[in-house]
Amino acid sequence: MAATTPDKIEETPPRPAPAKRSRKPRRKHVAWVVLAVIAVVAVVAGLHFWHQASLYESTDNAYVDANQAEIAAQITGPVIRLYVRDQQHVNVGDPLFDIDPGNYELAVARARAQLELARQGASQESAGVASAEAVLAQRRAEAINARGTFNRNEQLMKSGFLSPQAIETFRSQMQSADAAVKAAEAGVEQAKSALGKSGDQNAAVLAADAALKQAELDLARTHVTSPAPGVVANLTLQPGNTVQPGA
Repeated sequence: MAATTPDKIEETPPRPAPAKRSRKPRRKHVAWVVLAVIAVVAVVAGLHFWHQASLYESTDNAYVDANQAEIAAQITGPVIRLYVRDQQHVNVGDPLFDIDPGNYELAVARARAQLELARQGASQESAGVASAEAVLAQRRAEAINARGTFNRNEQLMKSGFLSPQAIETFRSQMQSADAAVKAAEAGVEQAKSALGKSGDQNAAVLAADAALKQAELDLARTHVTSPAPGVVANLTLQPGNTVQPGA
C-alpha cells in the first residue's frame, strides 16, 4: 500500500511571551506607607517636645526648672544646726535645719500645766454644782415641812385650839422656807453658769487644750524638713543666724 504525503504542512505559530508586570504601583504604595510612618513619628516627637517644654522655662542657651519651693521658717529663733549645703539634692522629708527648741519646750510644759489646772477647775466647778443642788434639795424638803406644819396649825386655829397670833408665826416660817428654796435655785443656776459644759467639753479646758496643741506645733516646727524633692539653691543660712516667720 503506497503512503500519500501531503503537499504542504501547516506550521503552528509560536505563543507570544508573557508580558512583564510593572512594579511601579507597588513601589508607590510602599512610599506612601513610609511617609505615613514618618508623619506619625513626627507627631509623637512634637507632642513629647511640647510636654517637656511646658515643664521648663526656656532661655537662649538652656532650660531652667520652673518649679521652685521657697523654704522659710514658721517660728522665730536661732539656727543651731544645718543639715544641707548649696546644690545638694534632697528628698521629701529630708532635714534642712534646726531652730533652738528650748523656749518652745518650755512653752509646751506651761501649756500642759495650764490644761491640768483647767481640768481641776472644771472638776471643782462641777462639785460646786453638785453642792448647790444638794442645798436646793434640802431647802425644798424644809419648805414642804414648813407648809405641812402651817396647814395643821391652821386647822387647829379654825377649831379654836390655837390663837390667830400663833398661826402667824407658822405662816412666817413657811414663807421663809419658800424664799430659801428660791435662793437655792438661784445658787444652782449660778454654779451651772460658772461651770458651763462639764469635763473636756468645758470652755476653759478646750482653750487650754488648744494652747497646748499650738505649743506642740511650734515645737515641731523647730525641725525644718524639705517639702519636696529637688536641689538646694541660693543657700545663705548659717548656724547662729536668727530666723523669722516667712523670712
